[in-house]
Amino acid sequence: MITQIKPHVNTVTEYIKWFLSRPTVRNIEHLIFLIVTLKLSSSILSVIKKEGIIKATSRFILNLIQSNSLSKQFLNKTLNNEAKVAIEDMFKNKQSNVPLFTSIPVKSLDHNTVLQYLEQLKKECKDVNPEEGKVFAYVYDAGIKHTEFITKANNIFAHTNALSPLAFPSLRRMESELIAMVRNLLNGDKENVCGSLTSGGTESLLLMVKTYRDKARIELNIENPELIMCETAHPAIMKACHYFNVKPILISYNEFTKKINVKEVESKITKNTILIIGSAPQYAHGVIDPIEELSKLALKYKLPLHVDSCIGGLILPFIEKLGYEIPLFDFRVKGVTSISADIHKYGYSFKGASIILYNSHELRKYQFYVDDYWPAGLYISSTILGSRSGGAIASAYASLLALGEEGLLEKTKSIMETCKFIQKEIKTNEILSKYLELNGQPDASIINFKSKNEKILNIMSVADELEKLGDWHIDRGQKPNSIHMTIMPQHEKIAEKFIKDLIKSVEIVLESKDKELKGSAAIYGLLATIPQGTIINEFLKDFLDNMYNL
Repeated sequence: MITQIKPHVNTVTEYIKWFLSRPTVRNIEHLIFLIVTLKLSSSILSVIKKEGIIKATSRFILNLIQSNSLSKQFLNKTLNNEAKVAIEDMFKNKQSNVPLFTSIPVKSLDHNTVLQYLEQLKKECKDVNPEEGKVFAYVYDAGIKHTEFITKANNIFAHTNALSPLAFPSLRRMESELIAMVRNLLNGDKENVCGSLTSGGTESLLLMVKTYRDKARIELNIENPELIMCETAHPAIMKACHYFNVKPILISYNEFTKKINVKEVESKITKNTILIIGSAPQYAHGVIDPIEELSKLALKYKLPLHVDSCIGGLILPFIEKLGYEIPLFDFRVKGVTSISADIHKYGYSFKGASIILYNSHELRKYQFYVDDYWPAGLYISSTILGSRSGGAIASAYASLLALGEEGLLEKTKSIMETCKFIQKEIKTNEILSKYLELNGQPDASIINFKSKNEKILNIMSVADELEKLGDWHIDRGQKPNSIHMTIMPQHEKIAEKFIKDLIKSVEIVLESKDKELKGSAAIYGLLATIPQGTIINEFLKDFLDNMYNL
């Protein structure tokens, strides 16, 4: 039995984990176990062999529930109530000195009062401070002085709109220069390689999928498009497939290297294939897919090849310059037709700056939207967003100019030395090396490690102890359960403290006499028994639906 807890939560993943420990979910699991003892349909026996008895039977029962209108209505209501309870527990039962506004104030508030409210909200809600180095995702920080500098740059252009480069030609120039800088960094041909500045990696990937879908539809008359991607590829690509009605063909990855299985890629190519995608690196394990091998397939079958380098595009070139061995991934690889790279990650600008590059102007045209029929005039848009603040453009521009290659090399050197230090400790420390191991061999700034034996040391219990010991914000991975870290410059100063706390956390878990799994360890264990695409998905939708309700 899982002990009911009120967890320390930092991410949506934590909310899911909390949800899975709720009594209602336990009751559903108990119901599944009861039914499995009474009836096992022969139609699910083959699925049992593949998924295991708990998952297979769970899927069978949940499908039965969802096929009946009354039971489905009850399940949906139950999940929605659980989501509301989760939101109440995480956000709404907090005492605040800031008034709750549900309508625009009738009278104006003075500026100082509003600013005080903002500062108070940040303090009360205990937002993470990236400069402390206790968080391993979300914000890529280059130091307080750099943040103050790009804030000034942002503010100069905050009240401008990139929708019209004719009205704001300064934004057009900065955007064009940013595209050129990243193109040069990724060895793109000056005459042919072109691109767009987007609001982030998700928009870059959405535009990429939309572009290739339209190209295949117009040039090849493909009405049922498919793209090939690894299971480790970023979920934003799946999101794009969902939005644009493209079927994703998921390829497995090598259990040891964590790289996409290239032979499987070739076996999945059909007349409807419009695109192959590789990652440099993939976020889960920090590993670069074999882009050169994928390129050979792309050229052989005359298919486009996109490289998702959203997290790697602004750091891999500098890792290579520092002398580390990095597999080729950019436009030096003949078959690569497009690359996505975020400036707001290792370019250290504010959020809202990513680049999507194409190897030809003709290809980029499939990304654009034009409307010559609108009564208000001709409408043209290069990206998904229409109106865009020029602040993010100015922030990205100022960041790259101020840091320069010299500054980016310095930051990258710090990151790689921190990565190697943490990896070395995991491999050589007497305690850590006995119980932990790297999950894959990372090429860049991501570290993922797991327990050598979950029966002896549960890695999720270690993550829980880390959060208790040092107020660390720990990201957790799955398949298998693991701890995930994205290393940034601010982690150099806390690396030794992290290792000390990691060792202590391992020792605490090993020495614990209470062997009942609790916290995220218990919840991830239960998660393994719940089939994907069923109850969890429904809860997540209810959770989002309730997230911003007051």
